[in-house]
Amino acid sequence: MQSLKHVEERPQKGRGFCLFILLGFALWMVLIIGPWMPRQPKPPFSIGIEHSHNNVTWLANGEQRALSIFIKDRHSRRLKLKLHTTLRHTPPSRLTSMGSNLIKARQPGKATLAVSAYAVNDPTRRWLHWEIVWISSWRLRQRFALQTPPKLRSQHPPQCVGAVSAQGVSLLYQTCSRQSMKRCVRRWLHHREEHGAWKKQVVGDGAMLQGDSHVEVMGRVRGHVFVRAGKHTSTSQRRWGGLSLKSGRWQTLSGPPALQLTPTTLSLPGKLMLLGGAGAFVDQGGQRVQSYSLSSKRWATPTKLPEQTWAADGAAVHKGQLYMLNRYGRLWRYDMKQRRWYTERALPQTPGAFYDHQVLMATYNDKLFAVWVHSTRRFVGTWVYNIASKRWVRGPYLPYGFRVGATLFAGEGQLYLAGVTHRDPGQVTLLSWSAPKGRGAGKKPPTTRASSRRTGQAMPSTRPARRAAH
Repeated sequence: MQSLKHVEERPQKGRGFCLFILLGFALWMVLIIGPWMPRQPKPPFSIGIEHSHNNVTWLANGEQRALSIFIKDRHSRRLKLKLHTTLRHTPPSRLTSMGSNLIKARQPGKATLAVSAYAVNDPTRRWLHWEIVWISSWRLRQRFALQTPPKLRSQHPPQCVGAVSAQGVSLLYQTCSRQSMKRCVRRWLHHREEHGAWKKQVVGDGAMLQGDSHVEVMGRVRGHVFVRAGKHTSTSQRRWGGLSLKSGRWQTLSGPPALQLTPTTLSLPGKLMLLGGAGAFVDQGGQRVQSYSLSSKRWATPTKLPEQTWAADGAAVHKGQLYMLNRYGRLWRYDMKQRRWYTERALPQTPGAFYDHQVLMATYNDKLFAVWVHSTRRFVGTWVYNIASKRWVRGPYLPYGFRVGATLFAGEGQLYLAGVTHRDPGQVTLLSWSAPKGRGAGKKPPTTRASSRRTGQAMPSTRPARRAAH
């Protein structure tokens, strides 16, 4: 009996440890899960608008957009409450309200948009938010559905190719739909404008390029679109094809004799040029320049670049002079008759050298226009180079940033920019811009001497560019 009584009076082990675990779990519930528990929202409330940056909404001239308005409480949490919204704007000539959350941009400039909204639990019904709207001078021409599943838009971004003819604007891009886990079924959509109306046409069966995971649109020459496809880095396992927009058929072409990974492409009358490429080695592009003649169907090596270049730089031709702008802001000019490179004035300021970016360049109104695009970053600034005065100025700001794969081209007194924007990843947006009469393309930068200090080169363009040793 004594032994049993001694066992009953012995204290149980582990009771304090269990209490410690229970208290820790209760504290974790209060600190971590407590803020996410549903509770009654408390004022003051605030209004927010989707796709706005620092309470500023950017629109293109002529764009009609529905605003996605949401409400937050004092804890900055979105509330799922029914809203009653009313839009007021000033001045009335620049912006038009077409409903409780629908607006249309009419004239470029700054407009103030007042959003009046109140929730069910807020009986005050007061003005909660002011939104500033900037209407860009770029005009919205058209939007085309991408017809690509949302999961594949980031894996297969479309590459657009545009041109302007006597009939109107022509735009070609590819869409991708998944047939299996390793295959991508591509459709090539050709939109052309005839007498103010847009017509859609599916060109090319795409059977030659269905099995390839990586397809690059190299350029467009005389109604033919050049495409390079392949998974490997060797020239023997990369295929070249030409798509005729008139017949809608593919034609197998002979690839370049030397390898160039993601080079800068330039379309000339009857020729396609490949400039440089990714990597700093000669066998991966570097200073290599190759051109393909559509009449003779042969490749040639006309010259070499003055320096090693990266991928996706900008290039354009103006009156027999080839201009090339790299991601660091260096500008070179190549005289096709003399076959010599010259150094032009460098860009005073660049968005930066990023891995997944692209520089778009085109000639318009005897000037060079440069636009930076990126797959994730939003760049809205443009630069204009006056060839006569050899000066850089700020160009017209974009209403939203474009992704890699966009195209910049000019014709018939207009400058066009087409591609997928960060705001609408499921559509191809086409913008146009025309220079105002009696005004320049932009205002001058604060200083231009910083460019010469940064590059360490003299700015007169009469000095030939030095070629890098290789």
